[in-house]
Amino acid sequence: MPKVKKPPVPSSQACVRCRQSNCVRIKLRQCGHISCVACTLDHLKYWIRDKAKARIKCVKPTCPTRIHENDINAVLDEQEDGLNLFMPLDHRQWLQYYHNKDVIYYAFGGNEYVKQCPLCKSMYVEKEGCSFVRCTNLRCRTRFCWQCGDPIESIMHFTGETCRVGYDDIECGLFWVKLAVDVRAFALILYTPVFGLACMIGIPLFILIAFPTFLAERIYNNATLQTDYLSTPEKVLLAFKMVSVFLAGVPVGLFLALNSIITAALVFVMYILFTILKTTPYAKILETGFDLLLPMAQYTGLGPYKQMLKDGKEAKKRRIQLLKEQAEAESSERAQIVEGTSKNA
Repeated sequence: MPKVKKPPVPSSQACVRCRQSNCVRIKLRQCGHISCVACTLDHLKYWIRDKAKARIKCVKPTCPTRIHENDINAVLDEQEDGLNLFMPLDHRQWLQYYHNKDVIYYAFGGNEYVKQCPLCKSMYVEKEGCSFVRCTNLRCRTRFCWQCGDPIESIMHFTGETCRVGYDDIECGLFWVKLAVDVRAFALILYTPVFGLACMIGIPLFILIAFPTFLAERIYNNATLQTDYLSTPEKVLLAFKMVSVFLAGVPVGLFLALNSIITAALVFVMYILFTILKTTPYAKILETGFDLLLPMAQYTGLGPYKQMLKDGKEAKKRRIQLLKEQAEAESSERAQIVEGTSKNA
């Protein structure tokens, strides 16, 4: 029986880049153009690896339509073993990871609006008035400055000349003050014995244990700073140093603990006075005054609030402008989709 020849593939079904028709091809759902898998992967590799582009245009150079995300995910699919003939699995996984990262950066506004935690690299979006950021990763919890990106220990970082604290940072810093103002007098009276024991016993005991422990930890950190591996003699010597420093620090810790009793007693007396104040009619005036003080400081420009509010308004304007530009770009791409579809039809 004679072999039946397959009809030739129409030129419209050939790859728009290499013009080959005897290869595995896909049809891009946005514009309808045909591209072979090899050319598509090569196209994606260039725009993801070399250009870090989130919105990748069609394989055809003259087509301005964006490639749909489902088409990109399909070509980079790590569960499709047949794609290994065109690109190794680890290469596709790398491209997929960085493409997803580029898409997230684009959605949030780019590098200007997105910062990473300096330790765990979690991504965060700019929030007006917030410069003191704490990583929400429970295994990280690193504090860093939004403006310079450096890890910081406290809000004292913003006392320098470069970075400025935000108004939201100050409101968060006053959380415990506001909590003390809002708490009911009954709760303060109920927790008076607990607070007294914590001040008179808990604080001195904590200092007594924490001070020598801190000294021993410093010895351990200095010994393991350069290497994670210690020989047996080095471990024995390190343990001896830590125990010696801990025992030597106990008398000093005891002295500091005894002196802290005076400070703890003053704190407890202030707690009692504050509790008494909360039981008087003046407590309502205190609550109302605190609720009015911060907004008045913001709107009258007292202290740094005037500059902080200005920074927040400018950041909001930049964000609105960015969203407008993204909407215009997506609108033009949708217009090209309709036009391209009509032409292919």
